[in-house]
Amino acid sequence: MADLRIGIDVGGTNTDAVVLDADGRVIAKAKRPTTPEVTEGLRAALDAVLAELGNGREHVTRVMLGTTHATNAILERRGLGRVAVVRLGAPATTAVPPLSDWPDDLRKAVSAGEAIVPGGHYVDGREISPLDLDAVRRFLDGVRADAVAVTSVFSPADDGHERRVEELVRAEYGLPVSVSSEIGSLGLLERENATVLNAALYGVAAHVTDALVTALAERGLGERGRREQGRREQGQGRRAREGRGRRAREGRGRRARGGRGRGRTWRRTTARS
Repeated sequence: MADLRIGIDVGGTNTDAVVLDADGRVIAKAKRPTTPEVTEGLRAALDAVLAELGNGREHVTRVMLGTTHATNAILERRGLGRVAVVRLGAPATTAVPPLSDWPDDLRKAVSAGEAIVPGGHYVDGREISPLDLDAVRRFLDGVRADAVAVTSVFSPADDGHERRVEELVRAEYGLPVSVSSEIGSLGLLERENATVLNAALYGVAAHVTDALVTALAERGLGERGRREQGRREQGQGRRAREGRGRRAREGRGRRARGGRGRGRTWRRTTARS
């Protein structure tokens, strides 16, 4: 029983856990109610499959997490972070401001403010206008946000302006940043909307992830699994080296014995002559 994987899905109603072996077979599974703070339901599901494994828990090398909490947070307008929305594209794109087609309640729940500042590129790579980092600073200085979403015109073709704003936000404001070139493809409004939602969900994702990390640490998993896998790999390498060394010694011994035999035969033949 080696290289076991645990998969956990934290849903709105239930938390499911399964254990797969190296061939992808399910060898343990459990379903427990999801609790409001997530952690207790996750612990219960994890404990259930670990109990089925018994000593086999020592072979767990990976744990994967999935959740519908992000979808539920958007649908219920609950637990979403406040996002400063920055679009790099002025003087172009001003006819359709960010979040123009969002439902009012979702926009109020998410947006800490929106701004269109100079920057962005044409499809052929030319700048629409030079990036104005001071305009970005003035906007961010005037809002209270949990995260920043940055969308530059044609950033999938040239993400240079987005990266510069990302560096500024991390260095001077210490906030999480979602950049649209990592989220979507061509299509400014669609990519911008997805980037804003991604930024709004940082807190939700961190909450579920922290619950998993805590549960694993309490049960001696997580980093331990990687350490044990490393030790196993080191042990396999050591055994392979020892095997090669043993074969080499045996080979030298055979050659030495063969050499002595040939020497004796030569001496006996010489003596008879």
